[in-house]
Amino acid sequence: PENLNYLMLEPSNYLNQLTKYTAKGIGTFDPLPDSSVVKYTVPPINVEESIGKLRHTFKKTIGVGRASELLNKNIQEMLKDLQENVGYEYIKFHGILSDDMMVVSRINSHLKFHYTMVDMVLDFLLSIGIKPIIQLSFMPQALASDPDKVMCYIPFNTSPPKKMEEWVALLADFTRHLIERYGRSQVLSWLFCVWNEPTTPASMFGFGPGRDKIFFNFYEHSYKTVKGVCPEITFGTPSLLYIEYLGEENWIVDFLQYTKEHDCEPDFLNVHYYSDIILDQNADFRVKTASSFPKRTDDFALWIGSIKKIFKSCGFGHLPIYLTEWNFTLSHQNLISDTCFKSCWLMKNLLRNYDRLDSFGYWSLTDLISENALPDVLFHGGLGLYTMNGLRKNAFYVFYFANHLGNELLASDDGYFVTKTEEGYAIITYNYIHYGSLFASGEMFGITENNRYSPFDMSQKLMLSFTLEHVEKGSYLIREYFVNRDFGSAFDIWVKMGALPLNPQDTQLYKGLCVPGFHMERRLTVDHTLNYSARLEPLEIRLTLLTKAELA
Repeated sequence: PENLNYLMLEPSNYLNQLTKYTAKGIGTFDPLPDSSVVKYTVPPINVEESIGKLRHTFKKTIGVGRASELLNKNIQEMLKDLQENVGYEYIKFHGILSDDMMVVSRINSHLKFHYTMVDMVLDFLLSIGIKPIIQLSFMPQALASDPDKVMCYIPFNTSPPKKMEEWVALLADFTRHLIERYGRSQVLSWLFCVWNEPTTPASMFGFGPGRDKIFFNFYEHSYKTVKGVCPEITFGTPSLLYIEYLGEENWIVDFLQYTKEHDCEPDFLNVHYYSDIILDQNADFRVKTASSFPKRTDDFALWIGSIKKIFKSCGFGHLPIYLTEWNFTLSHQNLISDTCFKSCWLMKNLLRNYDRLDSFGYWSLTDLISENALPDVLFHGGLGLYTMNGLRKNAFYVFYFANHLGNELLASDDGYFVTKTEEGYAIITYNYIHYGSLFASGEMFGITENNRYSPFDMSQKLMLSFTLEHVEKGSYLIREYFVNRDFGSAFDIWVKMGALPLNPQDTQLYKGLCVPGFHMERRLTVDHTLNYSARLEPLEIRLTLLTKAELA
């Protein structure tokens, strides 16, 4: 819809006015006795029979809001922490050419290009072992055809260039600068693309209805300019937000056909996934727009199948597919994003689709992001792995846990993922609870700043029992790390502490509380068999490492 601006998304809360008439909230679940435990015995696992090798493509990319944010010391510290604990290959961000990076100036009708801030950003990234995805965005005001076409709280100009030759001159000079400063071999290891989500309306990143060919031409000039400086540079599609029911398949097909006909075929495919079902209820994009969510639990898996089918049908099925933005919701203010639902949703969807794409680029690093005005409340439903002040949120531990998986897959199904490591075995388990139909419809009834679990049946525990066969005889050390409402969930711990603002001293102490729960025990094999059981709270994720005792 041409009036859409998804940065204004907000689930509705119309039913809250009924609370004064009801004894308990609509859409909540009556608690069951504590003995309500679903027990499942996993089929015996032969550790000598590997299902296949794992590539761990979730470590390919991570995202941060914009280039200039990478000069913020607090954000740098968050990214360093993430690199030390997970270790990503690439980072995606917007706005390396935007005005807050002070790249372009015009003096007496002459253009001048300046890369001081660009160099500071790239120098920092390379110093911590992560390479950039150079997204050529957005339009410097000095080059813009429409200086008033802007979006985000700290604005990006998202209009086409007034003169294509000026945009081309910038890209050629910029590419030469990168090669001169960082060396050809280094730059050839980076990924390049141009623009973000051109399928969105003109109120966002798109060029407007009936102007697809203008964007295609813009892409072609950008591609050929960069490749003209260095043909070996890896240049992919623009970042594509594919929402199936909005008809964007036709745009993608037309775009890819254009690249074939104009000798500018991409080297990789670049896509975004969010599960929002956007409800176009407003005539004014400045008004907050409602969204709902899929009732099916496998929407992400089906989306992967759909996007792969499109690319294959266009003759591009051989190219890598990089998911460079991935989250449950587009909204920066959906309160369940701070809950254990988020970490469990991520873990389920990562493990059930492990390595099906060539990257799973979580968006974004931190709630400290310049797309909207920053709220005063620390836990406001932001998208980040870290809060605005650098606390690890529960979603951080999804990738921290996954980073401990081995390279051989032994067993996998809904709720568990078993791998073989160099030291023994790594098992991740999770107890996913899907939200109720009321929340799926977009209604936030019963959800408050401190009570955010009303859409979920929080009574259902899960017991998973494993039997590992043909293991090496001996004693094994079993280490369990778990995140649930009691451990590792910064939001839930904050609520238990009174949900009060934190001063700097409080924050430092609080960081020490926001860690996973931990349990350790020794267990002997019996006839080369090792048994293990995990009892999970609702929406819990758990990492279990089983190591020969003499190696522990």
